[in-house]
Amino acid sequence: MRSLKEPPPLKPANVASRITLCRKLQSKQEWRVASVRMTQITALVLRVVAAGHRYGFDVMEACGLPSGTVYPALRRLEKAGLLKSRWEAAAGAHAAGRPRRRTYQMTAAGRDALPDAERKLSEVRRLLGELPPPEAKRA
Repeated sequence: MRSLKEPPPLKPANVASRITLCRKLQSKQEWRVASVRMTQITALVLRVVAAGHRYGFDVMEACGLPSGTVYPALRRLEKAGLLKSRWEAAAGAHAAGRPRRRTYQMTAAGRDALPDAERKLSEVRRLLGELPPPEAKRA
């Protein structure tokens, strides 16, 4: 599996486009941010974290999505440098009688990517608004 720390290998058919891409991307951080695909799920998760939901379970509740969807999106966003996370202190969790929780917060790159996420979600709302309501099945 290719690491996100370096650009993909060049193939003869697309060398010119890859060279242009590499010139535009000046640092490893920019490469990581450029490598995340802003899907509806990642856009929604990024927006929810930006709204102040810090724990994975809180993000799940705010999004209305299952853990098998939210946690991979959180990991992708963190790997791309849009979010950062840390584990809370074990003593605090133990005192509260629960397991430790991982907190997520936006990075500067995540705040920069937020308008793109908002555009993605607006596009989805527009497309869904254009769908006709479902018709009742006739038996």
